[in-house]
Amino acid sequence: MSNIFDKFNQEYGGDKLAKEVEEINQNGNSGDYEEVPFGTYEVSIEKLELVASKKMKPMLSCWFNVLAGQQTNRKIFMNQLLDSAFKIHIANNFLKSLDTTVEVSFDGDYNHYADMISEVFNDITVCGLEYQLKYDQDKKGFNIYKIEEVFETK
Repeated sequence: MSNIFDKFNQEYGGDKLAKEVEEINQNGNSGDYEEVPFGTYEVSIEKLELVASKKMKPMLSCWFNVLAGQQTNRKIFMNQLLDSAFKIHIANNFLKSLDTTVEVSFDGDYNHYADMISEVFNDITVCGLEYQLKYDQDKKGFNIYKIEEVFETK
């Protein structure tokens, strides 16, 4: 029988976190996380889910893992609030761009939306999808995440 700490190791990736802590130590112990610079990257999706923001608002969270180049194994984090029709529209367009077999829509029920997002992530995993991501910023200073190409690895 496993204990709660085994669960934490599995759920939060204890070994992976230890490497990240070491990286922070090597960067002068500042704890400052240097974001991946804007650009175009080949990425996989490590995490895709509906979560609650710090202010307890619904939010689409996506973790991209950079697969090639100088930023290999670095993370790009996308967080899209889902508290207005336009923001849900942005999220839907992003989810559709992932080119899965899942029909992307919002029917007014966040439980259904969370299930649909889980299905999208499952489809990405099963099909072995990877992406060319353009990571940029718009005129207002908001980050932009645009899928430019889809690669099937399986």
